[in-house]
Amino acid sequence: MVFKRGWQGYETVWHATSKQEATAYFVNEGEDGRAFVGFFMAGSFSTRHIAVLVNGKEVGGEPLNPKEAKNLTFRVAAKHGRNEIVFKTDAPPAARSGGLPVTFMIGNLKFTGEPQ
Repeated sequence: MVFKRGWQGYETVWHATSKQEATAYFVNEGEDGRAFVGFFMAGSFSTRHIAVLVNGKEVGGEPLNPKEAKNLTFRVAAKHGRNEIVFKTDAPPAARSGGLPVTFMIGNLKFTGEPQ
């Protein structure tokens, strides 16, 4: 996983953003259409909805409640090479005590290729 743009910090397993969109990518060294499963935790300091797009196609979305972490999983057919993941939210950043404003946080993000 490469955290590309829109991220403001890294704390242990969490990447946070103050923007309403942030991107990352993973690389599929196999053939086009190879199945990958994405796993991550998502959290927020305020109520909002997060959408996840892979290569421009929405693959999932969830409502987030304040101070609640959700484990999310989804399956994608990856193209050969770089596959872009976009995280989008419907609300602006929320202030958090003692830190920068945050829209959402992503933790333990990984994509694993399914056996062929």
